[in-house]
Amino acid sequence: HCVPVEPMCEVCPIGGNCTGLGVETIGALPGFYRTRRDTTSFTECLNPEACLGGVDSTCLVANNSGFTGTLCANCLPGYAHPSINGRFPPRCVDCGNDGVNAGIFLLQWFAIIVVIAFITKMNSAPGSDAVCLVKTFVTYLQTVSIAKELNMSWPTPSFGLLLSLEKVSSFNLSSAATQCLLAWDYFSATGFYISLPLIVGTGGFVYF
Repeated sequence: HCVPVEPMCEVCPIGGNCTGLGVETIGALPGFYRTRRDTTSFTECLNPEACLGGVDSTCLVANNSGFTGTLCANCLPGYAHPSINGRFPPRCVDCGNDGVNAGIFLLQWFAIIVVIAFITKMNSAPGSDAVCLVKTFVTYLQTVSIAKELNMSWPTPSFGLLLSLEKVSSFNLSSAATQCLLAWDYFSATGFYISLPLIVGTGGFVYF
């Protein structure tokens, strides 16, 4: 005769809310996220307030916030990460007025064009010794601004300063206004920045 083997019970995983009915019925506790219903691996969210938990790992869509994606770290259409301290931990706020976003977006382009025109003029000046100093200073600003990408709780004024240095020294359009107007995903943004040297080079070739 065969003796049926009773199913074994395991300790409820950290971050899970077990019901005793099987893996697929385990819900995520608030602040945790599960990528699939057939796994017992739960991950703590970068922004615990964005993860409501539950069997389907629901993300917060209320109180002027709209989260989605893995770990509820991305924003729904109509929401964007704030330009200052919007990534660590991830926050999503309503896009607001389209006219204001368009104005900020155009202002970014204007600042980039001014910086490029200034450096180009410096480069074209015969016998100018200042161009080396300008290039060194721009490289310094770019290096310092990388610090904002570190997963640290920067004070808002410090992060704002690092963000300003990045905008002044590099061709970077990442901002809440850009997210709201263009709704770029990761692949669209990466494709744009990869093709950017070709675009700038072609423009310079045509101009000169």
